[in-house]
Amino acid sequence: MCVIFNEVLGADHLESLAVFEGMQWALQLGLKNIIIKLDYQSLIPAIQRVASDIPWDLRGIVEDIILIIALQKGKPKVKDQEKEAKDQVKEAKDQVKEAKDQEKESKGD
Repeated sequence: MCVIFNEVLGADHLESLAVFEGMQWALQLGLKNIIIKLDYQSLIPAIQRVASDIPWDLRGIVEDIILIIALQKGKPKVKDQEKEAKDQVKEAKDQVKEAKDQEKESKGD
């Protein structure tokens, strides 16, 4: 699927439009189990209806996304890519630490 956006006001606007287009496409295909991965931090709570501090120029898009979600009668999982990446880094550091600890233990024996 290829969509061309002619008038984009910024990265947050573009990402909001991309989510909207993707959700429309998913609705047309009848998909229910949807995972949305985002970089635009303010869009996540707006879609989940936890926060209402979304910029005025994106409110219509966000409301349309929420409507599509309601039409799908599902709850797409909205993932915070930054948090997901931080969690992966923490997990990798924990694994390295554990490996070092095991190495120290084996050398001590």
